[in-house]
Amino acid sequence: MPSFSDAWNAEDLWHLANYLHSLGREPNWAEIVRGTKTESIPSEPFDEAWNGVPTIDVRLVGQIIQEPRLFNPSVQSLSIQALFDEQDLALLLTWNDRFENKGQDENPSDRVSMLFPSRELEGSKKPYFLMGDRRNSVDSWRWSADSGIETFLSRGMNDVKPRSSPVTGKSEFRDGQYRVILRRSLRSGGEDEVDFIPGKMIPIAWNIWDGQYGESGKQRAISRWYYLLLEPETPWTTWMWPVVVVLLAAGGEVLGLRRLRKGWAEESAT
Repeated sequence: MPSFSDAWNAEDLWHLANYLHSLGREPNWAEIVRGTKTESIPSEPFDEAWNGVPTIDVRLVGQIIQEPRLFNPSVQSLSIQALFDEQDLALLLTWNDRFENKGQDENPSDRVSMLFPSRELEGSKKPYFLMGDRRNSVDSWRWSADSGIETFLSRGMNDVKPRSSPVTGKSEFRDGQYRVILRRSLRSGGEDEVDFIPGKMIPIAWNIWDGQYGESGKQRAISRWYYLLLEPETPWTTWMWPVVVVLLAAGGEVLGLRRLRKGWAEESAT
């Protein structure tokens, strides 16, 4: 095969690199997933309505604390967006994966899970980040490419119990990218489930398995705890009081000037 080393000069290569860079976006390595209130939550993962929703990016690392360990996970970052209306909360999870794996070729299926504390926190102490602990359990929402959405109550990686799922959603794989919507009502419908209250900071974490590389069970990519915050509505009084203060100040200034002018006029007359 002939060499193409002379087909591109250095300037052309820089133009190509800049073009490829422009196709992506700068990552937003934030700490808080900020949920935006909307009139209608889009049901499709690739709906254009998601484009204007704030996104944060989360770093993932291999689970190397308990055996079997995973030192080099295939997926190393995850993007999250959140929308809510009067009734429900929906989170869109997005990550890159070269292959859609539904368990074919004797490989495990691709999966993602989202974790919340299952109860009100006692102070600032959060559950252990590896699926909780005996004292502080977690509510786990898991999506699998082969079986869909399931929920679990977990008190550690060795104590994970399935339960009926109040979570719904939809997923789509397109052009080497997964997008998964997980949706649930703001108010919990049972025990050991978190309530999503606007203005309240709720710990949240994620796990991902890439089936193409045999990741399953404890071999997974994990995140630390982050926070979910549903942005509260700004009360109308927040906008009213500055206007009232400005009007009162202006009125006081007008009255003061009138009194000064009246006093000057009286002094001039005498």
